[in-house]
Amino acid sequence: MAKKKKLKLKSVKEIKESIKEETKKSPSKRKKQKKQKHIGRFLLMSFIILGIVAASVFIAFGLYIIFTSPEFTEDKLYFSEASVIEWDDGSEMAKLGNENRVLKNYEDFPQVLVDALVATEDSRFFQHSGFDAARFIMATFGQVLGRSGAGGASTLTMQISKNYFTSLEASGIEGIIRKFTDIYMAVFQIEKRYTKEQIIEMYLNTGWFAGGGSNYTSIDGVEQGSQYFFGKSVSDLSLPEAAMLVGMYNAPASYSPYDYPEDCNDRKNTVLGLMYRHGYISEQEMLDAQSIHVTSLVKPRDNSASNNPYQAVIEYIVNEVEEDTGINLKQSGGYRVRSTFNKGIQDVINNLQNGAAYQFRDELMQVGVAITSVENGSVKGIGAGRNYVALGNNRATSIRRQPGSTIKPIIDYGPLIEYNNASSGQMLIDVRYGYNNGSYINNWDNGFHGAMILKDALSQSRNITALQAFHQVDPEKIKEFLNNLSIDEANYGEKGILEAFAVGGLPNGLTPLESSAAYGAFARGGYFIEPYCYTSITNIETQETSEYKYEKKNHYYTSCISSNSSHCSN
Repeated sequence: MAKKKKLKLKSVKEIKESIKEETKKSPSKRKKQKKQKHIGRFLLMSFIILGIVAASVFIAFGLYIIFTSPEFTEDKLYFSEASVIEWDDGSEMAKLGNENRVLKNYEDFPQVLVDALVATEDSRFFQHSGFDAARFIMATFGQVLGRSGAGGASTLTMQISKNYFTSLEASGIEGIIRKFTDIYMAVFQIEKRYTKEQIIEMYLNTGWFAGGGSNYTSIDGVEQGSQYFFGKSVSDLSLPEAAMLVGMYNAPASYSPYDYPEDCNDRKNTVLGLMYRHGYISEQEMLDAQSIHVTSLVKPRDNSASNNPYQAVIEYIVNEVEEDTGINLKQSGGYRVRSTFNKGIQDVINNLQNGAAYQFRDELMQVGVAITSVENGSVKGIGAGRNYVALGNNRATSIRRQPGSTIKPIIDYGPLIEYNNASSGQMLIDVRYGYNNGSYINNWDNGFHGAMILKDALSQSRNITALQAFHQVDPEKIKEFLNNLSIDEANYGEKGILEAFAVGGLPNGLTPLESSAAYGAFARGGYFIEPYCYTSITNIETQETSEYKYEKKNHYYTSCISSNSSHCSN
């Protein structure tokens, strides 16, 4: 048996001495431990407080999203009313943005169309509940890292929310709010109420493909898109046709097979590549479909819009409304626009342009016409040019030409009356005369009439008297006069007022509409009004009306040229 080892116990005195020695030995160590304990407590409290704040912010943000998100109703996906443009008397000129839509059920869609859509826009559509977290994270990191091909994070359901209920805002705090509103609506409103098949129905039955028809009717929904491009129902689409339509869906104007066939074809091939990647088609099917160019798929373009006799008028009004208000009448239904155009005046212009009222020498001769109201400055009629085609160059409003002798009242005689207190009876001398550099100018008849009053010099369009009037006025005053008539550097260039302007040599010229508006100031007793083409816009659903208010600029003495006012003889 082994002998037990006897334990030697320390006495109380020895223990106290040991503690005292240890205390003397490491006082800094105890301070360090105490400090670490305080730091640990501080960090723990900080993390707890930050966690509470973060949770509070998250909850508050979530509640904000819930309470501010719009209510989802399927009816809001489809406009029920067209936008209407009226003549100045209230009669209808055209309907714009009315949806040429035929709704189809899920069963009507061919499988290749559904497969193309899911493969391109939302590959896990049938697996998620409206929000694809994995795709969202990947896209977010990709965009943060600056990869342009990272793609978006919106599911098909979120796209429905974005396109029809929230907005297209993509940056800043507004973009963040919009994105999370789309997530909430997709998960808790749309996916909770509708099946996956119904959501695909909504997606494919909405969306704009093109604007066609003589009254700007838009092509909306995949059925009408199929009819417009292929002349067949959506249920009869082939694989390459389905891929083309899906490829166009988010940017139909940029991928139009008529305007940008190569871009459209490349996009179609991208869709086919995605279908192969996700296992919907074989490699051979992909290659066969990619070998077919979109130009051989689509039918000839419908140019019936060009046959509308009021096409140029409609386009001008649409552009002005969008520029002033942001409302796109081609794509937004539900507005009534009272235009300033008079149908009788416009018909006279149309008859002039189409040869019914005037026999043109040949097909090369062109016209540009603009008529504005003497009373209020509104546009009453325009002639965009002979043989005008849809979305063409409007010769009345957008093409400038040198004005020739029509500029003389505006740049010569008007400023002379305005600033030099001249009158229509001012004496001018029609003799050999020229520019300051010594070069002479001629009249149209190469003759001289001697002494004559301003009124007669103007009526006979004498060049020499016009230049004499020009020379008598400070060029800066002429510039001021022109600016008051909305004729600025865009018309006469950055070099300022030059002598050649006196007889119509403006470098950039005037449009007929600019000329008409300027002449209106003379007929209006000196008041200039910027031309406008509509008086009111009414929201058909709410009946809210926004009226256009024109402004007058007083340019008083210009009235001398066209009136017998007493001050003209001063």
